[in-house]
Amino acid sequence: MCGSWWSGTICPDGTPNGYAAYEIRGEEVTWRYKSTGFDLSHQLRVYPRGLEYDGSLYSCDHFVDPAHLLGNIRQTPLASLLASPEQRRFG
Repeated sequence: MCGSWWSGTICPDGTPNGYAAYEIRGEEVTWRYKSTGFDLSHQLRVYPRGLEYDGSLYSCDHFVDPAHLLGNIRQTPLASLLASPEQRRFG
């Protein structure tokens, strides 16, 4: 069992929660990571630095504070937030 199944949708290392799927053919054993809720081909999703679980995007993951909040990707397209004057000033 994997504790991430019931504690969130993403494991601490950034992979989607899931489990190992083993295939055994004679003496040959292979395995792949199986994300819960996705097909076997889904392995990971990449998020920009500074993106929080609630969709809030900050200029950098080291500056998660109101002064560096760019907005929320659930309300504003990610491309717009990344091209914003606030992010350009930040660097």
